[in-house]
Amino acid sequence: MSLRAKLLLALTLLLAVSLGGNYVLLVVQARRTLHQESAAKAMGIAELLYAVGAFVRPLEQKAEDIIGGQMIVQAELAAHLVDIAERAGMTPEQINARLRQVSERTVLDEFWITDASGHAYLRNREEIDFTFPSEPTELGQGHEFWPLLSQEHGQVVQDTMPREFDGRPFKYAAVSGVDGPRIVQVGYEARSIRELVAGMSIDDMSARLTDMGDLLAVQVADAHGRVHADWPDRREPDRPVSIRTELFLPQVKETVQTGRTVTRLHGDVLTVVRQIPPTPEHEGAAFLVAFDASATNAATRRARRRLGVVSLIVLLSGALVALRISRGIAEPIGALAEEAHQIGQGDLQRRVAVRGAREVQVLADALNRMTDSLADHVERLQLTTAAKERLEKEMEIAAQVQQAMLPGEMPAWSGLEVFACSHPARVVGGDFYDLLPAGEESLLFAVGDVSGKGLPAALLASHTQSIGRTLAGETPADVLHRTNAVVLHAAEKRGMFVTLLCGSYDHRRRMATLASAGHLPAVLVRSGAQPCVLSDVGAFPLGLLPQLEATEQEIPLQAGDLLLLYTDGVTEAQNAAGEMFGLDRLTRCLADCSGRGAREVVECVREHVLNFEGGLEPSDDLTLLALRVTA
Repeated sequence: MSLRAKLLLALTLLLAVSLGGNYVLLVVQARRTLHQESAAKAMGIAELLYAVGAFVRPLEQKAEDIIGGQMIVQAELAAHLVDIAERAGMTPEQINARLRQVSERTVLDEFWITDASGHAYLRNREEIDFTFPSEPTELGQGHEFWPLLSQEHGQVVQDTMPREFDGRPFKYAAVSGVDGPRIVQVGYEARSIRELVAGMSIDDMSARLTDMGDLLAVQVADAHGRVHADWPDRREPDRPVSIRTELFLPQVKETVQTGRTVTRLHGDVLTVVRQIPPTPEHEGAAFLVAFDASATNAATRRARRRLGVVSLIVLLSGALVALRISRGIAEPIGALAEEAHQIGQGDLQRRVAVRGAREVQVLADALNRMTDSLADHVERLQLTTAAKERLEKEMEIAAQVQQAMLPGEMPAWSGLEVFACSHPARVVGGDFYDLLPAGEESLLFAVGDVSGKGLPAALLASHTQSIGRTLAGETPADVLHRTNAVVLHAAEKRGMFVTLLCGSYDHRRRMATLASAGHLPAVLVRSGAQPCVLSDVGAFPLGLLPQLEATEQEIPLQAGDLLLLYTDGVTEAQNAAGEMFGLDRLTRCLADCSGRGAREVVECVREHVLNFEGGLEPSDDLTLLALRVTA
C-alpha cells in the first residue's frame, strides 16, 4: 500500500473513530440521564410510600389505644352498675333491658356480663347464648378473657379483629367483677378506626400514583419471587403492563442483598428497584417501579438518526480534506524515497532536489549531508577494514607461533603417561604449559598463567616459557627464582604478573617435586581414594617482588596415580547464573574419571567445564596438564 493511501486511510479512520466515540458517548449519556431521572422519580415515590406507611401505622395504633382506654372505663362503670342493680333487687331481664337501652344510645354495641362459671347471663344480645371458654377454641377470641374470673381489678383489651360468628370488625375490652368472680365485657364495632386510615395506606397511595404521569405500575416483591402487592396502570386496561417477578427477580435479589437501587430498560419499559426498609408487612422486600419510556426512546432514536446524518456528512468532508492533505505529504516523500533508493544502490555522488514543505526541504538537505558523510565513511571503512584484516592476519600468525611453542606430540617417558591441552579465550592467550626432559630418568613440567588476556598476555607467556626452557636442568624452586629475576622488569613495566607451577618427576624414585609461584594447587588422583587437593606452599607470583621465596614439596607416587595441573580458566568458569565451576566440581569430576588415562582425564574435565558454561563465551584461558604413573 502506498504512503498516500496509508495517510488517507489513517486520517479517515481517525476521524471515524472520533465521530463514532462522540456518537456512542452521546447515546450512552442520554440513556444514563433517562435512568438517573427515573431512578430519582422512583426514589421519590418510594420515599412518599415510606412516609405514608410511617404515618398510618402509628395513627391506627394510637386510635386503638385511645378507644381501648375508653372501653375499659365503660366496662368498669358497667361492672359497678350491675352490682348496684343486683343489690337493688333488679331481675336479669330488667338489667338486660337497661343494657339494650344503653347500647342504643351510646357507641357501645355489646355487653357481655358473666357469672362465676363464665356464662354471659347478662347481655344485650339475648339471641346469642355465650359462655367464655376456659381452653383455647378454634376461633380463640373469647379465651383471652377467661383469666379475669380469678383476678381482682384485672382488665383485657383486644385490638380490632373480625368477630367470631359474622366476621365484622369488632374491638372488645373487659374487666373483673367488683362484687365477685365475673367477666364484664363491652364490644365496639370499630368502623371508625378503619375509616380513619381509609385511603392512606401504601396500597391506596400506590394505586393512586399509577393513575397519573408516566408511571405504569408499582409492585412489591421479595427476593424469593413472592409478590406482596401489585398496582397496574388502570388507565389502559386493554394494555396491561406485565411486571413479571421471574423476569426481574435478579434485580430484586441484588437490591435486597446490597441495598443499591437497580435500574433496567426493557424495550419501552424502564424498571427501577428500590429497597423497602423492614416493616411488619414487608420484610426483605423491594419496590419495583415501572415507567413508560416510549416517548424518551422515540426522542433518543430521532436524535441518533440526526447525529448519524451529521456524522456521515462530516466524515465525507473530512475524507476529502484528508485526500488533499495526503497528496501534499505523500508526493514529496515519494520523491525523497526514490532519491534515497538511488543512493542506496551505491550512487553516492547523487544530490537530492525535491520541492515541498520546509520540513521536506530540511529532510532533503539532511539526505545530501548524509550522502557526503556516507561517502567519507565508506572510504574510511575501507582503510579500517584493510588494517583490521592485517591485524587479524598477524593475530592468526601469533596464535600459530604460540601453539608452535607448546609441546606438540606428547613425549613418551618410561613409566609415565602425559597429556595436556590449552585453549585461549581469544585468538591468543596468557596460559602456557611445557614439558622438558631433565636427564635420562627425570622430566621437568610447568603450567603458567599470565594476568590479563589477549596479545600482551601471550607475549609475556611466550617470554616466560622461553626463559624456563633454558633452565631445564635446574630444580623447580631454582627455575622459579631465576625466571622471576628475568621476568620482573617486563612484568612491572606492563603492570602484569605470572603465576607458575613448576615440577619435576624422578622415575627411579617415583617422586614428584613441586614448587609454586602463586599458582593454583595441583590435584592428586589415587585409585580407591578421593581426589586430594595438594597443600598450597607457593610464593607470590612472578614479576611482583625482586626476591621470590619459593619452597619445594615432594609427593611420592605409585603406579596408577595421576597428577593434574590446571589454570583458573577451569575453576573460575561461569554459567548463565553467575556460578563458578569451583574446586568441588573439579574433584567430583576427577573422582568419576578415576582409573582412566591422562588423555581421557583431560578431555573429561574439559567436557564438564564446557557443559557447565552452557555455550557461553569463556571468560578466561583454560589449560590442563595430566601426568599418570603407569609403572
